[in-house]
Amino acid sequence: MNKINVSTEPEDCLQLLDGAEAVEDEPSSLASCLRAFTITEVLSGPNTYECEKCCVPYNKQLRNGMKKRTVEAEKRYLIYEPPPVLTLHLKRFEQ
Repeated sequence: MNKINVSTEPEDCLQLLDGAEAVEDEPSSLASCLRAFTITEVLSGPNTYECEKCCVPYNKQLRNGMKKRTVEAEKRYLIYEPPPVLTLHLKRFEQ
């Protein structure tokens, strides 16, 4: 059985996720799942973002049939502070 290190310190969580990048050949582990969850996602093509500052005011003035303005963006989920209790949902099938 593998040994698992457990920590309640926020710094340990931040160190784990700092500069997180998904690694294709990395074995499945809690750390690799958290890294995959926090990688930067590029929103482009059909997934572009409707920015509240530059797109929404323009889009409110559109008439029927006109295309909405969107911009390319990057999205990333971050965990600033680990929760007191972390609940994980494990799937037993492959995607």
